[in-house]
This record gives sequence, C-alpha cells and structure tokens, in this order.
Amino acid sequence: VYMKPVSRINKKNIIALMSLLFVLVTPAQAEEDWWNSAKKLINGIKDKTVGANLSDEQISQGLKQALSVGTDTVVRELQQPGAFNDSPERHISLPSSLKTVTTALSKVGMDSLPKELEARLNQAAEQAIPEAGPILKDAIAKLKLEDIKKIYRGGSDSATRYFEQSMSVPISTAMIPVIKQSLSGVGAFELYESIMSKYRNLPFVPELNDADANMILSLVQKKAIGSIFDNLATEEIAIRTDPTKQSTELLKQLFSKN
Repeated sequence: VYMKPVSRINKKNIIALMSLLFVLVTPAQAEEDWWNSAKKLINGIKDKTVGANLSDEQISQGLKQALSVGTDTVVRELQQPGAFNDSPERHISLPSSLKTVTTALSKVGMDSLPKELEARLNQAAEQAIPEAGPILKDAIAKLKLEDIKKIYRGGSDSATRYFEQSMSVPISTAMIPVIKQSLSGVGAFELYESIMSKYRNLPFVPELNDADANMILSLVQKKAIGSIFDNLATEEIAIRTDPTKQSTELLKQLFSKN
C-alpha cells in the first residue's frame, strides 16, 4: 500500500505547537520554556532569521541598544524649537481649570497673557528634554534579563511600553527638578503669578482655590514624559523594521530579516 511521505514541519507548525505548549504549562514554566523555545526556534532556522545565533546577553544588549539609539533620536527631535508648540499631538494647552481666568482676562483686553504663558510652557518642555537623555540612559542600563525576556515576547514597540510601565514613575520624579528649572528659565512661573494677580484684582470674579504654580509644573511634566515614550515607541518600531535605522552591527544581527 502506497503511503504519502510525512511532510516536514514548517515554521508555522512549530510556532503553533510552541503556542499550545505555552498554554498548557504552568506560568513559571511558561516564562522560561517560551524564552528557551523561542531561542531554539530562532537559532535553529537556517535562512538568516531575526536574531539568529545570538546569546541571551547579546539579545539583552541589542534591545537595550535599540532603546538607547531611539532615545538619542527622540531627545534630538523633541528639543528643537517648536517641537511641542507647533505639534498638534504634543502641544501643551492651558488646563481647563484656567478657562475662567482666560475668559475673564480676554474681556478686559489681556487675552495675550494666557497665550504667552502657553507658549512658555511649550518652550520649557523643549528646553527640559536634553536633560532627559541621561536619565533615560541610566534607566535603560538597569534593565535586567528578566525584563528583557518579557520584552522579547512582545510586539514591535514592546521594549518601550515595558520600559514605560516599569520606569515612568522614577523617570518622571527625576525630571521634576529639570522641568522646574526650565519653567523658571523661560519665566513661566513669574508670568503665571502675574496672570493670577491680575485676575484676582478684577471685580466680581470667582475665587480659584485650587490654582497654583504646581499645576503648570505637573502639566509640562506629564506632556513631556508622555511625548518621550510615544516618540520612543515610534523609533523602536522603525529600528526593528527599517534596516537604515539599524545603526550598529548588533542591531542588524538582532533585527535584520535579510
């Protein structure tokens, strides 16, 4: 009786089998087994696939390098004049809690003051960005192999999003004095106090007990950090997919598909 030869298991079959095994094992086993299986699959395919024949340490260094290279690009772009003020996505607008102030001042011909404050907030964010570089690089260097394993299993911006989830709080905290100094440097705090003083001297305006200078500090901090991570995610995707962005030999080995 003639029997058809059994076809070789192709890559899709292997990935499907690995996914099934990943579901069946315990969570602790899954973490380790998925990492080892993924490495064996990658290193066992002969046609120069992504990350072929790289050690744990090389993969770890490669993903750190991707974040570091991406950080350099993001810092270079976001510190440019107009990077926040001229961008619809990054522009920092005055908080809604100051709408009463803005409306009242516009009625007496002082609507230029809130507009100037808004411009200075955006300028402060741009000027604070260069100092974010070393803070981000230090946090990247502290990523451990356990972190890298979680990143390795993720999507095209998984390194940035894991980095954001695990490090955004300490990075934001470290950026507070930097942003405060930047706001002082562009005269934002001084202008804010001047605006509030003029508002309080107007007749028949409601009191704003929750308005203080820390509000604009938090506003700039949140927008600056969020923009850094959003742009870093874009850079990570580009580094993973665009050979021209793979600026080091290790990045080419890790991400090149040719």
